[in-house]
Amino acid sequence: MKTISTRLAAARIWKDLTQTQLAELSGLSQGLVSKLESGHLPLDARRASVLGPLLNVEPDLLVGPAPAVEIRHLAKSALSERVRNKLAAALTINTANALRTVGDTLPDLPTAATVAPDSAPDGPESARRLRTAWKVPAGPIPHLVNLLERHGVSFYPNDITYAQLDALASSPIGHRVIMQINRRSNREDVRVAVAHELGHAVMHSTPSVSAEREADRFAAELLFPSEQTGRLLFNLSIASLDDIEGEWGVPASVILNRARDDGRLTSRGLRHLRAGLEAASLAAERSSRPVELPSP
Repeated sequence: MKTISTRLAAARIWKDLTQTQLAELSGLSQGLVSKLESGHLPLDARRASVLGPLLNVEPDLLVGPAPAVEIRHLAKSALSERVRNKLAAALTINTANALRTVGDTLPDLPTAATVAPDSAPDGPESARRLRTAWKVPAGPIPHLVNLLERHGVSFYPNDITYAQLDALASSPIGHRVIMQINRRSNREDVRVAVAHELGHAVMHSTPSVSAEREADRFAAELLFPSEQTGRLLFNLSIASLDDIEGEWGVPASVILNRARDDGRLTSRGLRHLRAGLEAASLAAERSSRPVELPSP
């Protein structure tokens, strides 16, 4: 992933422009744009006022070095360099905006040292400790984003469908956690993705396959605590799955995986319910399609 040294460079990359394109739009030379982006020439207020509107960024937000951005989600390694750079650029501008508006207040997050002092981080145990530390009452978390904001996480809704992600966080150790959420995704998927990214911020410093697995387990336990929901997993049906989804705000996949892991659902039962969900989804998609009427 390309190192982004200035906020101007981040804003241009987020806007999907080349230096040459930005130069043509602004009336500046490409060489000048390059020097401004590298920091070899300072970006003054006059030029910032020209470039800001072209990049849909407030001019004063363009001035200065790029703040620290660190993505711990393994999915970034499977994305093209252009998409990775665009994600990092968006997080850079969001971080700069958060630093300007609320400062670099440290998030109130338990760290890996407190959630797993004697061993590798364990997702469910880390989630239980966080619920305790934050005094989260028993039951569903109705407003997950509001809860995280109260504990020092900043959110920015963006369209990150191009990266096939529902949420993505930057959480440099010792700095504010900045999270992008996909405004085009459905509520349940965003909640799970936000909880997953929170798991990374609490437990991990580097991405890995095992870290992704533990972040998934963290998200499931945070949103759907095993001690509180075990009774719901007996005799699952399409109807009961729908009721549980509505009450707890988690997708059916989280419920089914928990039932499987807890031994409440056989492999055959799991396949049966997944097939039923897929059939229901296809039926709903067909019913939502516009009907083509014959010409009068």
